[in-house]
Amino acid sequence: MDYEVTTRLLSLLSDCYPERLGQILLLNAPTIFNVFWRVVRPCIDPVTFKKIQFASKGVLCDFIDPAMIPRDAADLIEPAA
Repeated sequence: MDYEVTTRLLSLLSDCYPERLGQILLLNAPTIFNVFWRVVRPCIDPVTFKKIQFASKGVLCDFIDPAMIPRDAADLIEPAA
């Protein structure tokens, strides 16, 4: 990760494309992502930050209708109980 590039990218996106983001779901982010997240998080606009959510297989269907998930990605959702 290049910190300078990341902060410039975040600045560019927030300045040139404000309020374009609906929601970000990070599904099963790898452990190494936590390090990246701690560094980048302070640079993210608070309004944008509220739109970012970490999701796991168990809660993905709270955000996305299972019918919208492609069949070849069925392993992303847990079977209904």
